[in-house]
Amino acid sequence: VAQVKQETFADYDQLHYASVVKRMTLFVSNFSGLHVEAMKDSLYCDPASDPLRRANQYALYEALKLFACVLGPMVPHT
Repeated sequence: VAQVKQETFADYDQLHYASVVKRMTLFVSNFSGLHVEAMKDSLYCDPASDPLRRANQYALYEALKLFACVLGPMVPHT
């Protein structure tokens, strides 16, 4: 997440908006294909206090923060 964020802001600094979109599209594809699929059962079936479920929630929270931070500057223009 930190690497994607750093690379994306470097693209913003160089005004490479297409690279930002491409990088975020790839990140979303990989994240949803690998991580979300693996954590889905834990999120639906484990008790609310289960450490694995809490870890999965934290991973989703970090991904949401990344999306908001990285895509936020583009939203007013779309």
